[in-house]
Amino acid sequence: MPRAERKSARASVPPLPFPGRLDLDDARRFGRYIRQLREERELTQSELATRAGLAVDSVRRIERGQLSPSLRSVAKLATGMELSLHSLFGGYEAPGSFLADRICDLLAHRPPEDVLSARRVIVALLGT
Repeated sequence: MPRAERKSARASVPPLPFPGRLDLDDARRFGRYIRQLREERELTQSELATRAGLAVDSVRRIERGQLSPSLRSVAKLATGMELSLHSLFGGYEAPGSFLADRICDLLAHRPPEDVLSARRVIVALLGT
């Protein structure tokens, strides 16, 4: 492709729908969300750091909105809180969906007969 065509092709690509880095408000909001998840699990920052394989200072700075974590660090936080990335991000973007995602996380590591039992209970409570 000639240089002029490449340049015009790049110009037609829409910008990303979000900035490459979290702004300060987003970082603080995400940090509050991580703190809420940690406290719901009755974990200290130190316990979460150990479980996630992160430095305690990193957990503190993320929770304060002073550190924009990499995807790898977010994945480690999710693992440390026994959440899938899907649940962690889903709960951040759509808080109402978090409980359903968390139920799926809990069932993901259970034997098939437990999953079927849970389905029966849910159907009994909510109907078909």
